[in-house]
Amino acid sequence: MSNEATSNGQGREIANVGVLDLTGLKAADELANVTAISNVGTILVRQSLAGTLAAIKTANVGLIVPIPDGEHVKSHILMGPVRMSGEALANPAAEGQQILVIMGPLTITTPVEKVGYDQMIVIGPVIAPYGSETALGAGITKLQGPMLFYPSGAGVKIQEGQVKLSGKALANANGDPEDVLVIIGHGAITSPVEKVGYKQIVVLGQLVAPRESQAELEDYLTVTGQASWYSGVPRLFNGNESFAAAFFEFLNEPITLIINGIAVIEADVTVELLRAKVTEIVLNGMLEGPKQLVPVLQALTIEKNGTISVTGEVSDDDA
Repeated sequence: MSNEATSNGQGREIANVGVLDLTGLKAADELANVTAISNVGTILVRQSLAGTLAAIKTANVGLIVPIPDGEHVKSHILMGPVRMSGEALANPAAEGQQILVIMGPLTITTPVEKVGYDQMIVIGPVIAPYGSETALGAGITKLQGPMLFYPSGAGVKIQEGQVKLSGKALANANGDPEDVLVIIGHGAITSPVEKVGYKQIVVLGQLVAPRESQAELEDYLTVTGQASWYSGVPRLFNGNESFAAAFFEFLNEPITLIINGIAVIEADVTVELLRAKVTEIVLNGMLEGPKQLVPVLQALTIEKNGTISVTGEVSDDDA
């Protein structure tokens, strides 16, 4: 199992991990030295050890998924994003009890006629062709996320991670008008959209796009997450960033600052410099700065999914 663990001399603490897979443990004494579990998205554990796990102190644990144990039980655990055909879900060669666990988005490329697993657990959204509703409804035993459907026979184009597309790319010039575009993660449209050449655009995460293209895009968009709109010249930053005065001084023209993650404005940045070089801010995450800059950061932020706070202090949103 992959996690961050510390020892306090009396036991082991497990913290700060998206998925904690304990299915490899078979006996209660293998968990005896774990004293605390915190900040974990999902825990996978054998049913026989669920009681032992319940006795451990936990904090900020999203979901606990019990997995049946036994000699004839086979668990398939896939970390998403996962893409598979409807035929693969039929699992025709299965023997014994079969458990399928998918951690993350699942995209199914052909209609599902049958789910050949005794249990199918999906922690994330499911995207499938129309005609799959009955089989998936009966076959998925636990779903944490939305289920979205697209026209059967359409081509599915998947973009994952940090996705940057020009407005021209959405015309899908070499594709079919029935195609479906799926964006998983952080998507950014970097220029105005004149034409959309897709039947549907599905966003699982965050999307930022030009405000002038909002009317053109909205009829095609299905968003599970956030859609934000900007104007001006975009500069996109994903992850952790720190901006000193020199960064803004080197800019040839004012920009729209798009932040997906955590950003810090350094103490040498003045209010005047910030106002001169930043037209607006689109925030999906956390933005910190010196106390004197927080009001102007708030004023410039026209789309906010997250927090703005003084560097080193806890914001009201986090309290």
